[in-house]
Amino acid sequence: MALCGGAVLVGLGAPRVGAWYVEARVLPRVAARLGRTVGVGGVAIELGASRVRLAHVVVAGGPGEPALLTARRVVVQVAPWAALFGGQEVLAIDVEEPHVTLLRRADGSDNFRDLLDRVRARRGGSSDGPGAPRPRLAWRSGLLTVDDRVAELKLAATEVSGEALPSRPVHAEFVGATLETALGPRAGAGRIVVDLDPRDPWATARLQLEDGHASLSPRLALSGITGTVTLAADRRRAKVALAGGYGGAQARLWRADGWVEPSTRRADLHLEAEEFTLDKLAAVLTLGIVPHPAKATLSAVLDVRVDGARAEWNGTARLRGLEVKHAGLADKPVVGIDFDGRVRGSYQHDTRILELGPLEVDFRGVAASVTATLALRRGLDESAIPRTESRLVARLSIPPVPCQLALDAIPAELTPRLRGFRLRGTFSADLAVAIDWADLDATRLTGSIGIGGCKVLGTPTDAAPQRLLGEFEHSVEVEPERWLDLVVGPTNPDFVPLDEVSPFLVRSLMTTEDNNFFEHKGFITREFRSALVKNLKARRFAYGASSITMQFVKNVLLHREKTLSRKLQELFLTWYVEQALPKDRILEIYLNVIEYGPALYGIGPAAARYFGKHPRDLLPIEAAFFSSILPAPKQRYLQYCTGAPNRWGAAKITRVLGVMRTRDRLTEEEYRAALATPLAFHYPEGFDAAQCRRDTLALIERTKLVTPEPPAESDESDESDEN
Repeated sequence: MALCGGAVLVGLGAPRVGAWYVEARVLPRVAARLGRTVGVGGVAIELGASRVRLAHVVVAGGPGEPALLTARRVVVQVAPWAALFGGQEVLAIDVEEPHVTLLRRADGSDNFRDLLDRVRARRGGSSDGPGAPRPRLAWRSGLLTVDDRVAELKLAATEVSGEALPSRPVHAEFVGATLETALGPRAGAGRIVVDLDPRDPWATARLQLEDGHASLSPRLALSGITGTVTLAADRRRAKVALAGGYGGAQARLWRADGWVEPSTRRADLHLEAEEFTLDKLAAVLTLGIVPHPAKATLSAVLDVRVDGARAEWNGTARLRGLEVKHAGLADKPVVGIDFDGRVRGSYQHDTRILELGPLEVDFRGVAASVTATLALRRGLDESAIPRTESRLVARLSIPPVPCQLALDAIPAELTPRLRGFRLRGTFSADLAVAIDWADLDATRLTGSIGIGGCKVLGTPTDAAPQRLLGEFEHSVEVEPERWLDLVVGPTNPDFVPLDEVSPFLVRSLMTTEDNNFFEHKGFITREFRSALVKNLKARRFAYGASSITMQFVKNVLLHREKTLSRKLQELFLTWYVEQALPKDRILEIYLNVIEYGPALYGIGPAAARYFGKHPRDLLPIEAAFFSSILPAPKQRYLQYCTGAPNRWGAAKITRVLGVMRTRDRLTEEEYRAALATPLAFHYPEGFDAAQCRRDTLALIERTKLVTPEPPAESDESDESDEN
């Protein structure tokens, strides 16, 4: 009735007086009823139109908090003459560019419930109670901000509009909505439509989602989400029925049903992806990595439960017919990738601990299980102190399985050189790793690969023991499409039997490349842990743990490309070579095939080139030089071009000699004599140092793809001197 008094003055022809009346008398009464300060930038009453226009309206929030409501303009349409006779006061309210800020504080209180209670009480105890007609309410071009500090989530919408008509449900639309949670997942929607009955909003609210998206983790994004969210009868839980795609794909590939309870941070969801072909994910698949996505199918089921700060999940997945093409895997596409997987896991928000376990995969008849606990940085440790660095404990287990089945389970494209091996016996694996990024030197790598239970019954021709024990031909790609054929055996005048190689060279190479070559079975197990620590510190895969046998396999039986295919075959063939060949034969072949400089293979030609000697006559300092040029022989050949070891090379030679002396591979007299002996290279008549350097650099550039080398002038590129 009060607001209408100002409008009556309009009818009497006194708009200025009406504006004063509204601002001085009406708004203070409204503020008193709401229990909030209400401010306006100005009041105008349109003559003869029975409309009151309020500019820059502000409804205060809590002390020291943002305003609950700001609006550029509020237009109130009244019926003055009807009001004089006890009729309806307000016909319509139009709010332009409102900005609503809803806040729930950490103690559970909020900045809006008291206002709603006052409005409900006013309606229940006044002439405009539940039976009275309500005005039309409309709002447009608004903004919404929600900060829920109990549920630790933030909601915003960039375009809000809606309308509430008398005796009809409220209809509201939110465009450009976004949701952020403290647990990490984020969500948003192109458009959200909300309908509710204002007489019981919590029980009648229904949310329709269009073009939604959610990021559960940096690598798992959902897109094209549509569906509904409705409040349950208890007015606390929201029922969820959604569907959508992945990472930009708009096709309907999954559905989610269940409930969420934001006030208690609880949820129970069932997610299911019915079988679909991977071409539906064309928008998100890495270009070219899956060449035939229409031939591969995927299905999955996942149940997720959230209870406060803890989330748990378990589910299954099934993949069939996948083909993958990637230079890091193999030189051919890997086809027929099929597996069935099962996963369980949990995440504790306050401690930031992610537990995976077990993740079980059945791949071509071989079962594998992975368990892991990852304690993330900034999570609380056992003493409730924030963790400065992450910690990981993980374990891989493969229960006993026939050796042949385990080998055949690996796709043929990844193991082409292993086709033809026939095995018997039982294979198993159990590996564990523990890494604390705050103390990398304490890293633990334990367990075993149970290939020792396998026996070789047959081999492919090029890996047959009789071939490797006798003379054989070996080809090396020295440049792209340029091959060098070597005969490893007596008919090659450059071949050097092991008993004609200087013992100083053998001792030197064992010192730098493989200290316990004659004791182990192909693998330097302690060096795997050492290499892991170095790679973690370097934050890249720069170090390996290659034994002499592994280098033999890489040079003789495999190509040198850095792929998963080569590494898998290298591990198997290392084990096999150790069973098939005596140690002396492995070392003899190794010395006669490895590279010592640009297109310089075998110790016979190398000793002649560098020192003009037969390998039997190499001195300790010359042997140490050969150790120093591995594993970058072309780069370090530049020292030969310039006439003397560089500063790094000289220091390396000295270190090698020192370790040899420490391990009694040199006597004290031999060690002192080596330090006193200058390293003198041998040069043919007419040698041109500048041309040598130009040719070497050009060859290094041409051979980057076929014989890549690490940077030469840094200890970071070398294995430890104490292998």
